[in-house]
Amino acid sequence: MKVTLTTLACAGMLSISSQASALGLHEKDNLTTTFLTDTDSLLIHTTLTESLIKTRLFKAENNIQLPYSSQVHTIIENYLLRDRKSTLELLSKKDFYFTIFEETLQRHQLPEELKYVAVLESELKPEAVSYFGAMGLWQFMPETGARFGLLQNEYVDERVDPYKATEAACRYFKYLYDMFGDWHLVLAAYNCGEGNVMIAIDNAGGKKDFKSIYPYLPAQTQAYLPKFVAIAYVMNYADDHNIYASQTINAVATDIFTTKWNFNLKDFSRNIGVSEAEMKLLNPHLKKGVLPVSMRGYAIRYPMSKRKMVKPLETIEAKRAIAGEKKNTQKKKNEYQNPIVFPLVKYPGQDILHSHQKEGGKLSKKQNLEIATLSPKMGLKFRDRIRKRFVFENKQEV
Repeated sequence: MKVTLTTLACAGMLSISSQASALGLHEKDNLTTTFLTDTDSLLIHTTLTESLIKTRLFKAENNIQLPYSSQVHTIIENYLLRDRKSTLELLSKKDFYFTIFEETLQRHQLPEELKYVAVLESELKPEAVSYFGAMGLWQFMPETGARFGLLQNEYVDERVDPYKATEAACRYFKYLYDMFGDWHLVLAAYNCGEGNVMIAIDNAGGKKDFKSIYPYLPAQTQAYLPKFVAIAYVMNYADDHNIYASQTINAVATDIFTTKWNFNLKDFSRNIGVSEAEMKLLNPHLKKGVLPVSMRGYAIRYPMSKRKMVKPLETIEAKRAIAGEKKNTQKKKNEYQNPIVFPLVKYPGQDILHSHQKEGGKLSKKQNLEIATLSPKMGLKFRDRIRKRFVFENKQEV
């Protein structure tokens, strides 16, 4: 039995089919409405033949070969039978994320099959964090992310941004392919690092193919290509094995809002009539949901269907930015016109120094003294810090 619940990401609403409503299913039943019966299990075992898998893998191939092996067969069975819940969760997300991946890969003229790397790395969870600190859909380490242009600070971590991280992953794929010239070796290097693959090539006598370097790769990387092939099969043919996601996130066209001043995701969502959860889906890299004035000009994604509501908001934000600039300018002007006075009391018989913080390099013309002349009395650090004009007044010790 197939029951379908569809989440409309672009509208932020849950649309439940009449069949599902009749069964009394709700959003909380996500990924539990399709279950595996003994008959289904037996059917998969009997129909999932070596010949069938080979034929389907060949059809799914594009630019990267998807070789069959007994290990691939076993992993496919795990996804379809024993780890069915994880498979359903992947299927529920694939439309949303694969649309982003495919568009970016095509723009970079890279094989579409590389989208399965994100499935292996993070199970399509943008918030995924590895034991070693790799993060995001494509599991970038902090150093590698920075190397490929992903900003990481107190407010954002672009390793989690599905759009920018995919751009970075594409640049990394190109870099690795230029180095090795073989997509299987690119996959291995993405998993364990190009250094380990180069060592494996040296140990294999300079041979540059996955089969030759296989014995010299880390155990995790040895299993990486078979898992990649298995994922490619499952993502393409799960429905042929009667496996359907009970709830799916649809792809959504987006546009960019450029912040003009400080930014609050919750307020922005309310102003354009979009749920905060939907905005977080498009911008999961905003760690606190806010951006300071110092990050103005930052790009925020929102559903393109809300463009008419964003347009007047851009005008309002631009005015707010102008008002904010004027306020800051006036504040600085007030500080300049009403300076804080820092008196320096000297020993008996010496002068008392008052800082009036006026611009210029000379002291009072009455004394006709230079700052350099007074530096032994004032102290060089104080002089360098203030860098203003001072006035001496001859006074007795207080």
